[in-house]
Amino acid sequence: MEVTTFRAALAFPMVFFAWPLIAATYASPLVFQVLCQIAFAAYLMPVPLVPEKWSPRTR
Repeated sequence: MEVTTFRAALAFPMVFFAWPLIAATYASPLVFQVLCQIAFAAYLMPVPLVPEKWSPRTR
């Protein structure tokens, strides 16, 4: 699995599940944990999320 595919597969479900947690007032430690995981997966790795001249592969 390529790094970009791995990052997308890891970050997008986290973002989807983080939005309800952000609205909940009782889950602030959990929100912080999830947002830290998103930041690590999506922003701290030294490759772009979608590289230039990217086109999807047919599998």
